[in-house]
Amino acid sequence: SRGNNWTYEQGGNNIMSSALHWGPDPANDAWWKTNNKRQALHTTYSSGFNTYGLEWSQKYLFTYVNSRLLQVLYTNFDKPLWNRGGFPDANSNGTRLKNTWSETGRANTPFDQEFYLIINLAVGGTNGWFEDGKSGKPWLD
Repeated sequence: SRGNNWTYEQGGNNIMSSALHWGPDPANDAWWKTNNKRQALHTTYSSGFNTYGLEWSQKYLFTYVNSRLLQVLYTNFDKPLWNRGGFPDANSNGTRLKNTWSETGRANTPFDQEFYLIINLAVGGTNGWFEDGKSGKPWLD
């Protein structure tokens, strides 16, 4: 979620999102294939306390807000994530990308081990999350 008012053109405190970051290297992060947003129902996420949840199993991973029925992101592991990623044969410097995940024999790899959970409220930055020339943004990336 952003800290901006709900009228903010790019989504404010009435929108939240969840994303899984995964790929063979940072340049080939396929997060955009496992990313989703949810709009608050007749309110904003800043109007009170909220419960944010994550349910993770060998078959799926999903996030929710306030109730398991209000899912934000649902990702099933019905096929290997490497196949879902559609990664190139090599990265931008020509290094061959190898599917090291295939060695586990599990479709949920790399999410078959402990990983970092990041919870944030975006308040600025120069990574493109706040688009230039939109909604009165007072800086340029």
